[in-house]
Amino acid sequence: MKIAIVGQGLSGASLLRSLIEYAPKSFNYQITVYDPSDQLASGFAYQNDSGIPLMNTAVRALSCQLNNSQDLKEWLLVHHPHEANPNNFIPRLIYGQYLNQAYTKYYQLENIITLREEVLTCKKQEKGYLLTTSKSKDTFDVVFLALGHPPYADYYNLYGCEGYIHNPYPLSQTLNQLNPKHSVGIIGSGLTAIDIARTLKHDYNWESIIRFYIQDQPFHTVAMPNNFTDIIRNINEDWLFEQNLPLSLGCLVDQFKQDMLANHIDLHYITRNFSKGTHRSIRQQLAADDIQLSKLQRYLWDLNPILPQLYNALLPSERIKYHKKYSQFIKHIKSQMPRKSLCEIYQWFDSGEVDFISGLKKISTGQEKFLITTNHQEFHEVQLINATGFQHRIDLAPYLPPLIKQLWDDKLISPHPSHGLQVSYPSSQVVSIDKGLIPNLFLIGPWIDGVLLTSNDANITIRHAHRVGQNFWHKNIRL
Repeated sequence: MKIAIVGQGLSGASLLRSLIEYAPKSFNYQITVYDPSDQLASGFAYQNDSGIPLMNTAVRALSCQLNNSQDLKEWLLVHHPHEANPNNFIPRLIYGQYLNQAYTKYYQLENIITLREEVLTCKKQEKGYLLTTSKSKDTFDVVFLALGHPPYADYYNLYGCEGYIHNPYPLSQTLNQLNPKHSVGIIGSGLTAIDIARTLKHDYNWESIIRFYIQDQPFHTVAMPNNFTDIIRNINEDWLFEQNLPLSLGCLVDQFKQDMLANHIDLHYITRNFSKGTHRSIRQQLAADDIQLSKLQRYLWDLNPILPQLYNALLPSERIKYHKKYSQFIKHIKSQMPRKSLCEIYQWFDSGEVDFISGLKKISTGQEKFLITTNHQEFHEVQLINATGFQHRIDLAPYLPPLIKQLWDDKLISPHPSHGLQVSYPSSQVVSIDKGLIPNLFLIGPWIDGVLLTSNDANITIRHAHRVGQNFWHKNIRL
């Protein structure tokens, strides 16, 4: 059997490992991996870049070995002992090094072929798929697409404008384009925006003012210390197995509230004090640890690995209700900001080196400047950096990679009702509105965030790829 994996970032590398580990003994198969980059497993997110940007998750939740949650900590103790605290948010660069060492051995096996080529088209044949690059063509029985992140969003139609950095990564290259004599505007205030500001200050000794342009409040919640060993969580795989499927959202919410009571977490207190990331709220969180917030953050991160299973166990109508009533709150609490980063940002904010401009309405161009209009003021910038995140609506993306565009034009892929692209769960087989379930074509990674309920979570990415590989051999060995 000839198998192709397009992409060797975290999702592609985790899938390769799973396919190798679960392949039937003595079964003859060959896997060809396509990726123009020579960085194994790190991909776009953890590439060889500045050492300033930090992970969005603490060490305790980032092991790539599913049977050993301490693997990353153990690796850090050897290679970067000062980073080996389970509550620490390590640099993305270091996590990329860890992944590279963990996955390299799988690419060195005799039946694994690695091609440093970008796949431009994937054409369905009578039997299998024809993959084409600028250098080669080959036909495969099965294709797994692990294509990395969608393009960055372009909410203000600035793509291609002079002085505008649409995709800020890799920071070590893009930030070189800036003129240090001018101020710089950053659209957004999430972790990417903070990474940009911290890199400018630390790597470039940036002295001109940095302005964050935002629509409302700047942040989510501060990452609290999480040393609890007694968190009560009854929502788990065993609990889900005992429920009548499809799962009732009401049943899920009721059990969640019972768990909150068991952990002495007052949701009204949490909502009242932490549901909005105002400057006042963030400063309070930085000044003193909050036990209830810390417990809730820990509970949600412990729950995180089975969130895709819970979500996909709901009826479609119940998923819509979940998005309307609960998803923003869960995302807000779960999206923790590293304390170290926020302390620096507020130090610079208090000294006038950075500023937050809220009420962003529109951005227009003219006379070599950007005119930023807010609720009450207008600002001018000659250089802007986009930190608004990825565009998971394929029809709104400012551009599409050639392979995604071809699959879209051929109607082999379709949008998910929420966002991202549609696949079956948990097999991750591509689903087309026009053609139905596409045989032997699979898609994993950030493009399917509407199915996995997240687009930027290493733990879920690893677990889903592991499950896809296991499921493939279990269900498709008849090929």
